[in-house]
Amino acid sequence: MKKILFAAVALSMSSTAFSNGLTPICQDYYAAIDSFVKKLESHEATKGEAEEIMAVYHEAKQHYASLPNAEQDRLCAREAEELREYRKMQQSK
Repeated sequence: MKKILFAAVALSMSSTAFSNGLTPICQDYYAAIDSFVKKLESHEATKGEAEEIMAVYHEAKQHYASLPNAEQDRLCAREAEELREYRKMQQSK
């Protein structure tokens, strides 16, 4: 999960083109992140991880909204897949 968030922060420094808001793919990705964070917050052992995510969440989301739509879709689709893989890995523990 940290890999996902650090990638989002790193990307926040690379955009020069702008679009209006998040694409549907990014909206779905951020809805999944919202759900994931709520689950993390509900367990004492994972509250710290939720706090780490939320520390960069809004800046990353704002950055993604500034990207061209095609770039948003590419990045959010990749990040969503990584989140699915991370969740599967956590469930198998």
